[in-house]
Formats: sequence, structure tokens, C-alpha cells
Amino acid sequence: MARVMKKHLDVLELHERLRPLYDYPSFCREPNPSRSQVKEVLSFNQVTQYLLHYLKEQGLDAARASLERETKIKYSEEFAPLTSLSALISPALVTSEVFDPLNAIEPDPVDDEVYLSNFRSDLDAEDDVNIWDEGPDTLTNITFESVRGTTLLQTGSLNKLVTWLTSENSTGDSKFRNVFLLCYPTFTTAPMVLRKLIERYSCDPSTLKTEEDKKNLVAIQTRVVRLIKQWIDSRHGDWTDQLTETVKLFINNKLLPNQHHELVKLLSTSISRMDVKQSEGTLLKVSTFPEVKVPKNIFSPSLSLDEIHEEEIARQLTLIDYSIYTAIQPIELLQNSITKDYSPKVTEMIQRFNEISFWVATSIIDIASAKNRATIVTKFINIADHLRAMNSFNTLIGIISGLTCHPIRRLKFTFRELSPASRNTLNELILYVDLENDFLRYKQTLHELNGTCVPYIGIHLRDLVIINETFPNMEKKLINFKKRRYQYAVVSSVLRFQKKPYAFHSIQQIQRFLVDLSDCVVDEIELYKVSTMVEPRGATSVN
Repeated sequence: MARVMKKHLDVLELHERLRPLYDYPSFCREPNPSRSQVKEVLSFNQVTQYLLHYLKEQGLDAARASLERETKIKYSEEFAPLTSLSALISPALVTSEVFDPLNAIEPDPVDDEVYLSNFRSDLDAEDDVNIWDEGPDTLTNITFESVRGTTLLQTGSLNKLVTWLTSENSTGDSKFRNVFLLCYPTFTTAPMVLRKLIERYSCDPSTLKTEEDKKNLVAIQTRVVRLIKQWIDSRHGDWTDQLTETVKLFINNKLLPNQHHELVKLLSTSISRMDVKQSEGTLLKVSTFPEVKVPKNIFSPSLSLDEIHEEEIARQLTLIDYSIYTAIQPIELLQNSITKDYSPKVTEMIQRFNEISFWVATSIIDIASAKNRATIVTKFINIADHLRAMNSFNTLIGIISGLTCHPIRRLKFTFRELSPASRNTLNELILYVDLENDFLRYKQTLHELNGTCVPYIGIHLRDLVIINETFPNMEKKLINFKKRRYQYAVVSSVLRFQKKPYAFHSIQQIQRFLVDLSDCVVDEIELYKVSTMVEPRGATSVN
């Protein structure tokens, strides 16, 4: 059957419509089925007969013959659906969470618009009108604001947002497309966005009265296709197999009949490159990597922290953090700010930060003498200083948090043993965690960066929560796009370094030592208890 699906997209389309039959096999075993409900599960033979019946009705004899060969099931003249397939399976889908592409099937689809019904809207039914039927702009469906002489869309219905996306008037709002493509999951779904874009392309030319109107339509259609291309190229993680197949149907059913061959080429190229882009990474020349700084006993099972060069420790800590950071998707940050239920990769980044902080504190507190504690404090200061040079802020701020937590900060005899240079470096680094100035040094540094970086994700998660709690999602039943601009500013600033890898060699022997720190840390209560033991309150001297 796979060969038929690949060759005949209309068969694939119908097959997708019937998917709920396989996803919800007990849909017709109702406790008390009424006469209008089906009383036994459809067999594979019956489903195939529905497909064959459809193909015969549409005059697709070649496709029907291919399906018969694949399934070894012959079309039966005696088989005739007594009711619509949508009505047949609807009782099953009322209480299930199965995707219901049949819900929007039109009884008599006009032309080839039937494929648009592949999607289910998250909007209220009364609001889910065709994009061309919503009417002119009014304060009830779109609002604007002027910012430094530029007109920016502030709130709007989904139809109006998509219309503005593909309007010549939006060219002055340079970031609108980027904001929409990153933040749309906070107010709708990818299938619905694609549906609205196809609607926007699909104006009936017979309704256009002048040549100027027809010329404007071609411009709109071009902008629609270019936007879909930008979406594929920049957000390939959004694209499921179903969305991709819908674009292929759009090409076959719309672009080719309209002889938009250049636009066909644009979309087809992006689709063909999608898999490559998902697997490819940025290749770095190993010859440009700095020379590794490893101890002679690198393979020793007793390898310890004080035997490894501070700069190499910083490099390996950075590579560990960067691998977690690059796996975070924009939607994870946006959803986390709403639900505060962190996704796995965001959680891993937060846990990593906490582990680093407690690891630093535990490593210091475990040492008996103040002078030796000062030695390990100095080592961590030097590691943090290398991290600052590498813009590896998540671990940098984690180390500074460990050095400044109360159980460590109270060790006055330990800090007296530091050299003036180490004290000055520590004071400089502490500016990056200045809560009173809202991490101003860190934010200024991040804003000016163009190279490699691992941001400190905690402060940005806090900013997203504040935005979410300050601005409503909707204003007067319109999507609050102003809120999405603020969200975009935070998320894009956090994730803009994901395609800028570090040119460091990965040294597994050192990384194994640094990856799992859970066994090397104790909680804050125990830290404070040990801290008061090594430097008791009121002591005038310690070992």
C-alpha cells in the first residue's frame, strides 16, 4: 500500500482521514448502541472498500487498480456506503482525544479544497471563518500602535494576523514574521497556520473585477509561498510528515495548475532539504581547535580535580552545557513560562546549574584546613574566569553561586588566605550575579555578543514568567500580539547562539569526571552544618 500512497496523494489524503479507525479500535462498541450507530468494528476489508468506492466515484481508475493489487482486495459492486463515513465514526470521537480530520469535511467539496479540511481549529467555531470572509479591518478584529514612527500590529484575530503576514503593508514591521513563526504555538497550531496560509492563497479569481486586483492577488500568493518557505527553512522542527504531505498537495493542487513554477521550485527545494537540515551540524576544522591541556595521568581511575588544568576544566564544562543548551526548543521556553512545568531539557539545564553550585560548595567544605580550602577556592575562581572568557554563563554563574552561598561566604578565615589578585577577580565575577541590578552586567554582555555563548537560562525563564503574568494572552477576544513580541525578544536572545558551536576537543576522561556530580554534593543544611564545624561561630582562629 505504501507505493500507492506515495504515487497517489489523493489516496494518502483519504487514508489519513480514516486513521482514527485504527487509532481507536473499540469506537463502535457502545454499551447501548442506537440504531444510528454502528454495532461492530469495521474490518480492514471494509475500510479498503470505502477507499475503493471513493476512487471509483472520483474516476481514479488507475489508483483503484493499484490499491487492489497492493491489498489483494477487489472492489465489490455490492458494497455501497449507506451513510457517510464521518457520521459512522463520530460517536467514537466525541469522548476520545484522537485527532479528528473528518470533523470538517464538506458534504460537497468545491474543486480540490477538500484537503484543507485536514485540520481542526483551536478557535471557536464561530470564529473559524474563511480568511477571505472575515471582512474589512475594524477595531473588533485588528488593532495597531505606533512605535517610533512604525505601525505595529498590537492585537488581532488569527485571520487578520495571517492577512497582515502576507500584506504589503507589513513590510515596515520587519520582525513580524519572525515573531509569528516563533510564537504561534502559544495561540494556535501548525496545521491551523498552514490551513490559513493556503486559504489566503486560494482566492477565487472570478471574484476579482480589475487587472489591478488580479495583480495584487499574485503578489499575495507569492508572499504566502515565500512565508511557507521561510517557515520550513527556519523552523523545520515544526514540520510533521502530515504537514509536509499537505504542502505537497498544495503544490500539486494549486501552484502547478496556476503555473507558478518558480514558486513550486522554491517550496520543493525547501522540502527536499528538510531532512538534510535536521541531521546536519556546523562543521568545524579540528586544526583550529586550541591545544588540549591534559595531565599525564589522564587515564588514571583516581584522576582528581586538582590534577586537571583550570582552562581545560572550563572547556569541558562548557561543552557539557552546550550540548544541553542546543537541544532546547523555543516552544519549551514559551510553554514553561505558562505552565511552570519544565520540559526535560530545560529541567536538565536547571539541574546542571544547581549541581555545579553545590559541587563547588561541597568541594570547598570537605577540606579541613583554611589554607587548603583557599587553594580550591582559587582554583574555582580561575575556572570561572576562563568560563567568562568563553561566555559560558550557565556554569560561570553556577560556580559564583557556589562560592557566594552562605555556608561558604561565612568562611572568613578561608577567604583571608586568598591572594589580592584572586579577590579582585572574584569581585569582578560577582557582578554577573548582582541581583540588586537585575543581572545588569550579564545582560549587557549577552546583548553585545556575536560569538559562541551558553546563556544563563534561569534569569530568562524568570523574565518569561513575568511577561506571561503581566500581559494577557487575549484582549477583547483578540490575540495579544504585543505580548508575543516581548516573548520573542527573550527567547530569541537566549537561543541565538545554538548554531555557534565551540571549537574545543571533547575529552571523555575529563567529561566523565564532570558530567555526573550528584554523588559529589550535599544539601544546603548539611553544608551549613559542616561549615560551622570547620569554622565555628565566634572563632578567633582555625587550622
